[in-house]
Amino acid sequence: MSSQDNSMDLSLSSFFGSRSSQGSPVSSDSLSEGLQDTWTERNTVLKCNKYMLLNKVACDVTFLVGANSTPIKAHKYVLASRSPVFFAMFLGPAKESSNEITVPDIEDCVFEKFLRYLYFEDDKILDGDNVLHVLYAAKKYSIKGLESKCGEFLIHNLNTENVCVILESSHTFGNSSMEEKCVQFILRNGDGVLQSPSFPDLCRKCVTTIISSKNLEAEEAVVFKAAVKWAGAVCCKKCINPSDKNIRKVLADLLFKIRFPIMQLSFFADKVASGNILTQKEKVVLYEYLCRSDTSDSNLELPFSVEYRKKKSFLICKRFNSLSASCEWENVGRENSIEFSCTRAIWLHGILMYATVTMATCQNSVVVRNEQGEVLYNSDEKANMRKEVVSSKSYNLFFGERLKIQPLKFYKISVKSVGPKSYYGGGGKHFVSCGPFRFEFRDSGTGKNILSSTAEQPGNVKETNQSSGQIPGIIFSSWL
Repeated sequence: MSSQDNSMDLSLSSFFGSRSSQGSPVSSDSLSEGLQDTWTERNTVLKCNKYMLLNKVACDVTFLVGANSTPIKAHKYVLASRSPVFFAMFLGPAKESSNEITVPDIEDCVFEKFLRYLYFEDDKILDGDNVLHVLYAAKKYSIKGLESKCGEFLIHNLNTENVCVILESSHTFGNSSMEEKCVQFILRNGDGVLQSPSFPDLCRKCVTTIISSKNLEAEEAVVFKAAVKWAGAVCCKKCINPSDKNIRKVLADLLFKIRFPIMQLSFFADKVASGNILTQKEKVVLYEYLCRSDTSDSNLELPFSVEYRKKKSFLICKRFNSLSASCEWENVGRENSIEFSCTRAIWLHGILMYATVTMATCQNSVVVRNEQGEVLYNSDEKANMRKEVVSSKSYNLFFGERLKIQPLKFYKISVKSVGPKSYYGGGGKHFVSCGPFRFEFRDSGTGKNILSSTAEQPGNVKETNQSSGQIPGIIFSSWL
């Protein structure tokens, strides 16, 4: 054998080590033989990297990882080629002089998963338990591809139990896109998220974003309890007594994001007014507001928002069994009216209406009268009505204020609509039950079913009544 061949054997021996898998010395011949047997299995760069990492071949750096400083070996070349942070660490002007790097803030099991991605892009490293920790490692070492994969995993696995943890992590890392997705999930699933064990762990900014949103789909009682629980957790972290006085102090301006005026009176009396989070003056003015039949008095100064949140605060009583197959209802300014009563006291917030075939908006004028014929609401005078699309065939009309409806008394709702033809309902029900609320509907007696033709009112214009027509639903909430 030539001196050149001897040199090559020594080089291979020093590069791959001098011990077999059983720990006994091996010759260069047997090692070369082993390489020849397995080389075809490493026919791509990723497969080669995988072999080198998993078998710890020719490693030139050791990381002391986690609380126990667990040694994990790796290769500077691979790490530097994958991460600008590692490149600076090993090849930059202020490169590490030692081949041992301490990483106390990442656990060994997470760091090993992290390396698997760097070496051969293992896409099966993520699970619900480690994804946030892997995301931290990806951000620390600026691995954008892995950050993206963690983000995708989190988005596809959001639930009411983990979304607060992910939101807080996204907020901390400055991941605005992920943060926004988490917030939108929370707003859509408010009741469940606000009652989850992780909600009290959110920072003040995240809690403020959630509680102040009008799109939060949650009962106000749930919002109040969640805010108090969060403030109590803050007190405990600061080692102070979670008394009502301290809870109010922690809540500060957050307290005024809670919609106390839209709470049910019974909850307010039993759970809010019985404590000392609110001042005596605030309790009195809220009692006065909650007990009034007319809440539009501008002289009543309320420091709290009276704006209802999206969807969750309302119930809808629907009175028709069927829907027309086509848009044939003439909206020519004719008055559509229906009378109703309820067995319990309720707040009336608006009505359900049928849409036009093109979803073009009709001009609607709404009047609500009590049993004595007194006007309780007139949209032409208030100009505060708003529309919310429900489906391609219906929409909600909110009055912008709530009307107190006394039990077992009849009220009349009248609507004049001008615009394209719309759908209409049929098979109207005389009695409708919505949980404990039982409604009765009857004709308002405004005229005949078929009107004679005039210059202002065309012939063959149908009238809304108990059996068919418009105003298919009443939007309400419990007064008590």
